[in-house]
Formats: sequence, C-alpha cells, structure tokens
Amino acid sequence: MTEAATTGAFWEQVRILFHEASDRDSAARAELLADAEPRLRAEVESLLSAHDERTPFLEESVWQLIDAQQGERLAGSLIGPYRIVRQLGRGGMGTVFLATREDADFIQHVAIKLVRGGEMLVQRFRQERQILAPLEHPNIARLIDGGTTSDGLPYLVMEYVDGMPIDAYCRAYSLSVADKLRLFLQLCFAVEHAHRALIIHRDIKPANVLVTADGVPKLLDFGIAKLTSADGRVDLTATRIWTPQYASPEQLLGRVVTTSTDVYSLGVLLFELLAERKPFDAEKRLPNTEAPPPSSVAYGASNIRALRGEIDDMVLAAVEVDPAQRYGSVEKFADDVRRFLSGHPIAARRSTFGYRAA
Repeated sequence: MTEAATTGAFWEQVRILFHEASDRDSAARAELLADAEPRLRAEVESLLSAHDERTPFLEESVWQLIDAQQGERLAGSLIGPYRIVRQLGRGGMGTVFLATREDADFIQHVAIKLVRGGEMLVQRFRQERQILAPLEHPNIARLIDGGTTSDGLPYLVMEYVDGMPIDAYCRAYSLSVADKLRLFLQLCFAVEHAHRALIIHRDIKPANVLVTADGVPKLLDFGIAKLTSADGRVDLTATRIWTPQYASPEQLLGRVVTTSTDVYSLGVLLFELLAERKPFDAEKRLPNTEAPPPSSVAYGASNIRALRGEIDDMVLAAVEVDPAQRYGSVEKFADDVRRFLSGHPIAARRSTFGYRAA
C-alpha cells in the first residue's frame, strides 16, 4: 500500500471514530476509544476537545486532511456526466470541485458540491438542493443539476462563478465609495429575491459573494439557508451554523431569526467594504456589542469624510442590536442606498428641515 493510500485510510478511520464518539457522553467516549491505536486515539481526542468548545460543523482540522485526499482521488473521475478537474474549496457543508461536461457541441464548466460525512449533513445538503431549485436571479449562482453518486452521496451542480470575493474585488479595483454602494445594491437585489421566496440566507459574508470580471456579484452557498413562514420567521434547529463576525445578535443568542438577520449581515458586509476593516473583534464580541460608525474606524482621511454622516447612519441602522430598530427589510435598506446615490434624503437620517433643504 502506498504512503498516500495509508494516510488516506488513517484519516478515514479518524473521521469514522470521531463521528461515533461525538454523540456520546464522556464515559461512553472513553470506553469507545480505549481499544483504539494510540495515534488514532490521540487525534480523535484532540478533535473532540475542539468540537466540544465550538460547534459540530467546525471540524476543519480533520476535514482539511480528508478533503485533500478526496480532491486528489476524484480528479479526472466522473460524477454523473461531469468530469472532475480540481478542488475549488471547502465549507461547512462539503467540498466544491470544478468540473466539465463535454458534449458534441460545447464544453460546460460547472461547480459540483459534494456533501461530507454524517446523516444530518446529508439531510441539510438535500435541503439546500430543494431551496436552490426555485431561485432564478442574475445575482444568485444558478442550480443546474443534482443527483446522487454511486456511493450514495448527494451532489449539487452549480453555475461556476469565476470571480473574486467582493471585499477582494473592491480592493483590487480600488472602487470608490459610490461604486461600492452600486455593487452592494446588486447583492441586495439577490437577497430581496430570496426573501420573496421565503428564504433566509443566514450566512452572508464576503466569501459567499463572488464578483465576476464583468463586475456582477453572485450570491453563493445557501447551505444553512432556511425556509420561512409567511411572516418571515424561522425556528432555529438544534445546531447553529454561521460565521460569528457576520452573525446577528439573535443568531449568537440562539433565538428565532427573521429576514432581519440578513439585513444585519448585509450591514456588517457593507461596513467592511466601506471602512476596509471589520466592525468587531470576533474573539471579544458579545451579542449586545454595538458597532461603531464606519467613519470612526475607516482608513484614510478622504474615506473618513466620505463616510461621515448619511453613510454612517445607513450602516448603523442595518446593524442595530435590536432587530426592531433595524431597517424593516432589505428592500428598505437598498432604497436608502439608492436615495443616497441620487442625492435624496434617506430614511435613516433624522429628517430636519435643514437636512431636507440641503
């Protein structure tokens, strides 16, 4: 057996034993691990320690190694009619690969997302496939196909977006404040469309928004999106999955979320695009932490002047700790951005006669 095969087999053992142990109490874990080979036991105990401190979906130390083996193994193989080219990335729900479909008349490049480990993740993955099916919007990565591999793993075939994360795109092209706001508006349109379909994304962040070379933002990864009721509310599942720096206070507290959760995350993302830094220290952030005005932490004197006033007001209205004090919808947030760009008074600003006259 080759060294690569041996390594792959070892980490597959780690994965299986980790999942068996993670659902047991400490006594049952100790009994399960007692007969394991010392190196295997040490790796699993280390992962269980990290698992207990964080969430079950942040098992990156083992998954990085397992996925690296998986990426090497799948390159050149077929999933349905699609041939795997290379691995594109990893996330909480699975591994994404670049693949091609070669027909007589054309070659189609796609992104294939494969679930990784655990029946609960498989169920969530199937839910993502159902959620994406009705979403047709130029700023949302399109679902092309879906199915199950010969091993019984579900997969999604998505539009391949050849682009950069929105924050990196803004830096690479040195976008002005106005250009950043126009780009942000397109993202708002995508989220509005999802909300009209009664879908809350719940994990809006720069890594989930890729911008193409033509300047078109595409919203990705509805892996933790949830269908909502008609009033926009959604009950949380027992497991919480989100990115802490962009999560709303109600997500951090484990409370019921609404479409206002996406308003909050959009506000944090816009803060970061404009100020070129994040509003919170992820390690020290508490659910009731209020964001500072973007202008107070922005880089560069000209940027500070551009953000002071109405832009500060818009961003702070989106990231209010109390959901009832935020913009009532993404549409209202976007409407203020449009009004600002066209030189009209915004709703987030206290409407004095002097302000309206100016």
